[in-house]
Amino acid sequence: MARGGRKGNDGGVSFFAFQDIITAVIGILVLITLILALEIREKPPEEGNQSVAPSPVEIDEHDENNGTDFKALIAAQKITNTEFEHFVLQQVEELEEQIDSIRLVVVNLEKLIEEMESTVDSPLAEKLKQAIEALENQLSFTKNNISELEKEKKGLLDQLDSNPMAFMDEDEKETYVERLMNDIEQLEEQIQNDVRVIPEKTNTPLKPVLVSVSANELSIGEFNQEQTTTPFNRNTFVREIMR
Repeated sequence: MARGGRKGNDGGVSFFAFQDIITAVIGILVLITLILALEIREKPPEEGNQSVAPSPVEIDEHDENNGTDFKALIAAQKITNTEFEHFVLQQVEELEEQIDSIRLVVVNLEKLIEEMESTVDSPLAEKLKQAIEALENQLSFTKNNISELEKEKKGLLDQLDSNPMAFMDEDEKETYVERLMNDIEQLEEQIQNDVRVIPEKTNTPLKPVLVSVSANELSIGEFNQEQTTTPFNRNTFVREIMR
């Protein structure tokens, strides 16, 4: 404010100082309006035309179809995860740009409020107080907008973190896929080898016992109660019992 410091012979503030302040206030309010209207919040998509992030491909490990091509499903999952990561990171980048723009407005508003408060003892004090109050209300709204954008950004990052392959490089993804394939094969083998013995109901006070024997585990316990599970090796089980 080049002319804001000029005073009359009686020590008061000249009309030019007030004119500079009003011009600055109008400029800041116009800037805020443009940013809030054009940049900060995009118009939400209409119902039925919403842009939705691609969801990771899910593999049903209990599918009874033994002919399922798990490798093809995992390959499709890798492609979908890449698209998902790109989508979320793009949304986060746009949010960060909006937050930076709003923070710049906050800095300008706070600076303008300080300059106006420094002239509060002038004959124009009442009008300046009204202008300061309007700016402080706008400042509060802008800070709340930043808080909402930060929450939206955090939600997107949490969504990205929930995807185990989101930040993996190619080698890590390959290792993860191989481990997933091994888990699927072990699960299929366990399903095929899982044998359960359930005694029939009798009119005795004895409680039925459930025994479950799989390829590498032995579980035993009362029927419909918690089971106790221990490692089991069919090749050495008899020898270990004989000890």
